[in-house]
Amino acid sequence: MKQHKTDVIIIGAGPVGLAMALGLSQQGLDCTIIEKKPGDKYAEPSDDGREIALTHRSVALLKRLGVWEAIARHDLGQIKTAHVLNRRFASPLSFTSEGTGKERLSAMVPNAVIRKSLYAVVRDVKNITLQFESEVTAVSTHANGGEVTLDNGQTIAARLIIAADSRVSPARQMMGIDVEKLDFKKTMILAKVAHEKPHNDTAHEWFQADRTLAILPLAGQHCSAVLTVEHEEAEELLQLDDTAYAARIENWFEGRHGKMTMAGPRNAYPLGANYAKSFYGPSFILVGDAAVGMHPVTAHGFNFGLRGVETLSDIVAGAKRRRQDWAAPALLAQYNRVQRLATRPLYLATNFIATLYTRRGPLSVLARQGLHALARKVPFARQLINRQLVDAGRS
Repeated sequence: MKQHKTDVIIIGAGPVGLAMALGLSQQGLDCTIIEKKPGDKYAEPSDDGREIALTHRSVALLKRLGVWEAIARHDLGQIKTAHVLNRRFASPLSFTSEGTGKERLSAMVPNAVIRKSLYAVVRDVKNITLQFESEVTAVSTHANGGEVTLDNGQTIAARLIIAADSRVSPARQMMGIDVEKLDFKKTMILAKVAHEKPHNDTAHEWFQADRTLAILPLAGQHCSAVLTVEHEEAEELLQLDDTAYAARIENWFEGRHGKMTMAGPRNAYPLGANYAKSFYGPSFILVGDAAVGMHPVTAHGFNFGLRGVETLSDIVAGAKRRRQDWAAPALLAQYNRVQRLATRPLYLATNFIATLYTRRGPLSVLARQGLHALARKVPFARQLINRQLVDAGRS
């Protein structure tokens, strides 16, 4: 079988993989995307319950990629205010976009809308090839390029191979890159609910005694109810009918939005986190969840993936202007440094918060009290958190 050659191979046609193809194609590179699922899963993706809080920086990149217009045609929600509540505090710790120069903290976009919009743009780009129902069985690289072998025996060679193939990332494993993992031993249940009272574009993250409940504003009189509980309780809750489950959410939220009814199916996901010990190798890099898999409490997972798209696209653009090898080892090492600096601090902070706020011991209670007091009384701490939530970037 004749070997195919391209500039870049991207393994995985998820949102980050599609965005990366767009970013590099804009630099004049030919990209081939390898995806084991069929194409109709991307043309009409199913609603998986996930709502993505896009920062201003991410929106700016999606505009640059020519995707935001397709996304913005849909009814989107937004977060203008966010309240964090601890069960032992009557008043919330609140964040707004005040002082950031922005009207909102983030835009709320269904994951399915992002996937569909990216695919609609990618499929019309001449220097992007989509190869569906193809599974990578081997990856090999060296300083000047690499190749992948597919399950049909075909081999494809490229100057750069990019793994965007999920948290488990078979490509990362084939390259022998280790990853640190954290299992939170919890299940997250996502559900879209309708409610009587307006949400006023306000998000609530409530750390209760036995559960965490996030109520995130969507378009109209709808919210995303994100419930985090022990695995055993999750199994019980998933057995409830829609009326009973909506009543549970309404009760746990103490009726703040009035009567609630289900407006979509429930989706459940086990909670974990992962961080690759290196984001690159010879002619090889990791992006998206293959590099950093975040706990969703700070809503930065997909935003970090887009940051990687921006970082690599800019590095390639700079190298091409200087007529350098755009996948030279030094440039891939630069990508690794920039991405780790951008992601590592918040990754660690997110894991700390997710662990601290779900522990029941007296030391954890005291630590939460101290954290709330710091954020309330020290303006710099509050401003720093606001900046992380907004991540204005270039917008």
